[in-house]
Amino acid sequence: NITYRDRLRTDTISQKKENSFASNFDYSGSIFNKSIRLNTYYEAATGQEQKKDFYFLKVNKGTGNYVWNDYNNNGIEELDEFEQTVFSDLGEYIKLWRQTNDYIKTYYSRFNQTINLNAPSSWNKKSGLKGFISRFSDQFTFKSEKKLQNSPLNAYNPFILNVVDSDLVSLNQTLRNAFVINQRSPIWSNEIIM
Repeated sequence: NITYRDRLRTDTISQKKENSFASNFDYSGSIFNKSIRLNTYYEAATGQEQKKDFYFLKVNKGTGNYVWNDYNNNGIEELDEFEQTVFSDLGEYIKLWRQTNDYIKTYYSRFNQTINLNAPSSWNKKSGLKGFISRFSDQFTFKSEKKLQNSPLNAYNPFILNVVDSDLVSLNQTLRNAFVINQRSPIWSNEIIM
């Protein structure tokens, strides 16, 4: 599914052209008598994100996580002069986030890939090597969700991990592997998750 929208905003003083799109791809399938099953989901879109700003609030000494060092000796608390404290009893500032009334254009992608490996079900009652192999299964999952401000190609590629901090809005990636021994047994089984 792909949706593209191109619109002209006339409700402002200067007419502004905006475009946006949203797309997704969903696939489920299996090969080799359902021994390998694949589930793939990919979504890419443009959107707007409410801009967040942070500030530091002074609290009682020893209850904060940050200290202020007036590096330029001007007596003004500037954002680049706060540092995380090494000693917890010296911290007298906490970092807080607030929403602003400004919005930024974002490029968004979500990717989920799951691969299940199992022996064919006909091997369950077999003896020998096929019976032994049928006791094992594995599930591999990779998930990536990314929002960037200025780099649509980097945002839409879930495998690009080197992202410039100033471009990053949010990034969440998960890698999981579950190896199962004796899954179909009613007596015992073991699962190793990494």
